This record gives sequence, C-alpha cells and structure tokens, in this order.
Amino acid sequence: MVVGYLVGPAVRSAATFAFAPWLPRFRIGGERVREVVRFSLATLGIRFMWSLREAANSLILGKVTGQVATVGLYNMADDVAHLPGQKISPVINMLTSPVMAELQNDIDSLREAFYRAVRLTAAIVVPTSAGIALVADDMVAVLLGPKWLPAAPLIRLISLYAAVRALDGMLPNVMLARRRERFLFWYSVLLLIAMPGAAILGAIWDGATGLIVLYTTAYCAVMIFLAKEALAELKGKFSELWSQTSAIMAATAVMTVVVLILGELAARMQVDSPLVRLALLSFTGAVTYGATLFAIGSRVITEGAEVLGWILRPRRADS
Repeated sequence: MVVGYLVGPAVRSAATFAFAPWLPRFRIGGERVREVVRFSLATLGIRFMWSLREAANSLILGKVTGQVATVGLYNMADDVAHLPGQKISPVINMLTSPVMAELQNDIDSLREAFYRAVRLTAAIVVPTSAGIALVADDMVAVLLGPKWLPAAPLIRLISLYAAVRALDGMLPNVMLARRRERFLFWYSVLLLIAMPGAAILGAIWDGATGLIVLYTTAYCAVMIFLAKEALAELKGKFSELWSQTSAIMAATAVMTVVVLILGELAARMQVDSPLVRLALLSFTGAVTYGATLFAIGSRVITEGAEVLGWILRPRRADS
C-alpha cells in the first residue's frame, strides 16, 4: 500500500509530461518568479493543512474514546459515505480548473462556468449521497458483511457532510482563479483551528456520532465565509446559487419519499433479503430521480450528456 501511494503520483506525472506539449527546463529566475513562488507556497500550505485536518478525526476519536473498534467503524463509514464525492469531484475539478483559470478576467463567463460545475456535481453527488443514507443498512450487509452493521448509522450521518464537501470543492477553484490564494491560506488556518475543536467536543459528548454532528455543523458554518467570498468574486448571490440546484434538490426529495415508502412496504411484506431490498430500492430510487429531474431540470441532463460527449468523443487527428 505504501509503495502504491509513492508510485501513483510518479506515474501520473510521467503520463502528464508524455501527453503535454511542454517539458520543464533548468531555468531559474524570470520576471514572475517571486509571484509564482508566493502562489506555490500558499497552495502547498493549503494542501498540507487540509490533509492534516482531514486526518485528525480518527486520531481525536481514538484518543478521546480509547476504543479501536469505534475508530474502525468511523473510518469505514467515512470511506463509504465519501465514495460519490471522491469519484466525481476530481473529474469535475480536472475539467473546470483550467477553464476557470482561463476565464479569470471574464467574470460573467467565470460565474457561468462555476454554476455549471456546481450543477453537474450536485446532480450526481446529492442523490447518490442521499441514496447511500437511505439504503445504508442493506448496503453494508451486502457489501461489507453483518459485522459492519454498526457503521450504518454513521454512514447516514456522514453522507450529509460528504455531499457538502463535494459541492464546496468548486469554491477554492474560483478563489485560485481570482488570485485569492492568501484568503484560502488563512481560511485553511481557521479550519485547522476550529474543526479539531469541534471534533474533540463532539467525541466527548457522544463518541463517533457526536463528532460527526458537531464537526458537520461547524464545517458548514465556517464554509459560509468561503462561499460568500467566492460569490463576491463572481458578482453572484446565494439566491442564484440555490436556483442552480433547486431542481436537483427537488428531484432528490421526491426520490427520498418514494424510497422511504417502498422500504416501508418491503418491511410489511417481510422482504428479508438485504440484496433484494438493496436492488429494489436502488433501482426505484434511480429511476424516480432520473424521471423527476428530466421533467423539471432537463438542462442538467443536457449538460451532463454534453460533458460526457466531450470525454468519450474521439480526438480528431488534425486537432
């Protein structure tokens, strides 16, 4: 596992240089070297503090509770709940980061690129996170086994935080495109101070459950500052941001109601197989969400199909 973590970045870097038309040279200095170094050091500090904060919860939970089993359940629940964001957000970021950098001086186009990225991310992550929360018990029983069933309640709680994290991942791209790396640095410092404190208080209050509740609440409260600054850079409003995702939220709400009703019917009909319930609820939820979104938010589906076409379309030889 350690070797994999070391080899992975090296292989990605080699592949990037193989496909890119530019190679680094041994050239030191230049008119913008001070500006580039300042930007690079700020982003390095941001990434370091972000990684340190993300890894702190397990350490805090283990230290406060002293229970290895609790830490294991929390880590497994955290991994499962973050699966949608971990698979979707990096792809969206790779597509939007260079676009936002290119449009950094065109505020109107930059704002539209941001809203589009939020719509595409939310259209996948929000219903998937809600679905994971709804079928957590059956999903854990089928995929992980009965011994991991105590992690299901934690998965439901973390799913909300995971969805927020996937969506707010677009905000740093805006700030970096607008050269606000200094604000991001101090924002990361604030998170590094506030979030472990919330985690400690939550773990003392109610173990893993308390940690998740207080941590999620504190993170959402602090994240408002970043969202406010990013929207100010875009000359946007919170009401506009909500309007971009309202159809997605409505379709997710309809899906949730349908799955809850169907789950109650399955319980009354004594459908005992977790695999059958998981397949039935997942399929019904996906169909309900897709049909509802097609009816009230077809724009999102059109944009998703367009982006998928960009990815799958063969590159022309003369391009």
